[in-house]
Amino acid sequence: MAIAPVLSFNYQPRAQILSYHNRKQRYACIIAHRRFGKTYGLLNDMIVRALSNRTDGLRQQFAMMLPTQTQARKVAWQYLKDQTACFAGAKGYKVLEQFLTVTLPDPTNTNRPGSTIMLLGAENAEGLRGLFLDGIVIDEAADIPDFIISSIVRPALADRLGWMTISGTVKSIDDYLWRTHLLAEKMPLMWYSAVFKASETGIIPPHELEDLRRTMTEEAYQVEFECNVNAAVTGKIFLPYMNHKQITLVPYDPAGSAPITGWDLGISDSMAVWVMQMVGREPHIIGFHQQSGVALDYFVEWLGKLPYARRLGAHLLPHDSKVRELGNGGKTRVQALRDLGLRNLKVVPKLPKAQQIDAARMFLQKCWFDEVATEDGLKSLRNYKFQFDPARKVFSPSPLHDQYSNGADAFQILAVGIKRAMDAVDGQPSEADDYRELGDSMLGLPMDDERPLAPAYEVDYEF
Repeated sequence: MAIAPVLSFNYQPRAQILSYHNRKQRYACIIAHRRFGKTYGLLNDMIVRALSNRTDGLRQQFAMMLPTQTQARKVAWQYLKDQTACFAGAKGYKVLEQFLTVTLPDPTNTNRPGSTIMLLGAENAEGLRGLFLDGIVIDEAADIPDFIISSIVRPALADRLGWMTISGTVKSIDDYLWRTHLLAEKMPLMWYSAVFKASETGIIPPHELEDLRRTMTEEAYQVEFECNVNAAVTGKIFLPYMNHKQITLVPYDPAGSAPITGWDLGISDSMAVWVMQMVGREPHIIGFHQQSGVALDYFVEWLGKLPYARRLGAHLLPHDSKVRELGNGGKTRVQALRDLGLRNLKVVPKLPKAQQIDAARMFLQKCWFDEVATEDGLKSLRNYKFQFDPARKVFSPSPLHDQYSNGADAFQILAVGIKRAMDAVDGQPSEADDYRELGDSMLGLPMDDERPLAPAYEVDYEF
């Protein structure tokens, strides 16, 4: 059988991405500024790798995934066709426009089909189960749900020991892209990692960057062109008030006060509980748990397993925990929790949402968080945001209700109730509701739940 002549492939990589092309690691994470040429470079890297046959002779499949198939068509499809058009004269070359798929010719015999490269949209990820892959690029990974990558894409690489690249422009320290970057930095033998900032790559001329900076908000410029993840704060309610230096290892201190809990009791969605301990004048946030589809006894059991369970002090509950539920025999949630053995229940007074948020913002700046025990709770605080009105193009005063709001609401209950909880336990007169005084001597008083409790402390009343 006649073998067609070798066909040329024209690609001139930018110097900045050469280290990626020459990588030895199986996995890679690239964070790049806008107009870096990331998609073009990653796609060409895939084409080059697809032109090398496996030593076992098995047919190869590669893919580039973007958040939607429409985005894949707009961003990468023309690049893929243009860069592989040099193979159009080979019988093994095939383009399927409808499926965004290109089959390259076999490099040993261009009359035969070789590797296949597909463009995929993450919105159709469930249909990809059972697919095998020799390599994949996840582009704009900040906009793709974690489970798609971990539960669908990663298993598709397993039997082929395929490679994977995670890439995009970062949007949040909690998105999959940034977390992968942090992982990659810790595992350099397994991961290639690079962050390409516009001020360092030299790809966009300085005068153009200056013009961009004048016409964009500073936040947008820092995020889009300097890959500054900490600058993305617009619409975020608590993120600008968080001190990342105060997130570290913060264990329970036997010499500190009795830990206090703050609750959000969701009805049709998640419940969330924070655990706080005063150590001297510092609020230490030492625990967080959130779960959906469970009853109150689940959280009582969770609290009972904590190593300091016997020292727990007040449990701060939201105002609606006094509502009687028909499905619970007409009992309130306060009564239900008491029946489960929980004591020292305190109902926090209902305040306007703006006041709850202000109290939490002030309290937040004083808190030290255990980075392990409160990891999920910190995500809730960082991502709690106001609703956006697309018609008016402004943020509304109302927070968005999503997977992060329950944890954030529970923290607000903790912030609003903490000062009065301390006052009640120590028999001090409650002062005016001036939450600017958080952190004064009252907040540092010990709360010893081993002392005999006054009968009034366990009854169902507001502070």
